[in-house]
Amino acid sequence: MKKITLCIAMALFLANVAMAQKTLNHQTPKGTITMENLLKYRSEFDNLGKIYPASKKVRQEKVLLHEITCYWFRPVQPIQDKIAIYLHGGSFALGSINSHRALVSNMAEQLNMSILFVEYGLAPENPYPQGILDAKQVYGSIQKSYSDKEIILIGDSAGGGIAISLLDELKNTGFPAPEKLVLISPWVDIACSHPSITGNASIDPILSRDELLKFTNLYAASEGVARANPLRVVHNISFPSTLIMAGTNEILLDDSKVLYQALKEKKAAVKLHIYEEQTHVWLLTDFSSDAALKSIEDLKAFVLSK
Repeated sequence: MKKITLCIAMALFLANVAMAQKTLNHQTPKGTITMENLLKYRSEFDNLGKIYPASKKVRQEKVLLHEITCYWFRPVQPIQDKIAIYLHGGSFALGSINSHRALVSNMAEQLNMSILFVEYGLAPENPYPQGILDAKQVYGSIQKSYSDKEIILIGDSAGGGIAISLLDELKNTGFPAPEKLVLISPWVDIACSHPSITGNASIDPILSRDELLKFTNLYAASEGVARANPLRVVHNISFPSTLIMAGTNEILLDDSKVLYQALKEKKAAVKLHIYEEQTHVWLLTDFSSDAALKSIEDLKAFVLSK
């Protein structure tokens, strides 16, 4: 019954997104999104957080770090030597505590780890590089306050892109890089140039190239796609031990594969796990499926490893 309920909820969400996409295509010029329609997108995206319940075993606390709204998710007795910073997805323009509360709280419970969720500035109000700079401010504050702990950086989708760009920003700050990096369905190439963008289009019910490029334009704004693209900095930075997770049925699958190959060439410690028949950031829509349980098991083994 639980799986049936989740499937119905997911189907309703995708139907609403499809309706919103039709509205966008009808009302706006190609490659643009009006603010009115963006607000509708944000509301629909936040509804993802209602598909399954947040963990009742994890305490949530709102904090301001350099005027940036963040939320701590703390289990009752978390492990003491590690904490995580979570950068959410949403095409650089969507996402909030409402969309990700359930996911991050359940992740904190399963990992038994305190996780800080960051509400970085969203485009178009805060285009590139503001989200990265917000993440840098929060990261620096956490490094100062928790210098005795291993910091793990987690990003899903566009949050994965922010995380990669953050590593580049940290090079000249004096702050150490995170001990580990976890990327869940990362959006690495905002130019959408990899083959799976079109090759997986027929099996990805969530993302499309045309819609992604609209959000790319919002995010890159006057700085331009080439400069804002996280892929630009991949070869210029040192990566910590990295876990990349992706689903076979997403158009961004090659973003994960290309990043994995680039890190292997750099001789970085990297693992790539690809989950069969899974769509973009599958943990956001179902935390109890076999694939979700396996991915949490893999994530736990990675973050707790020495």
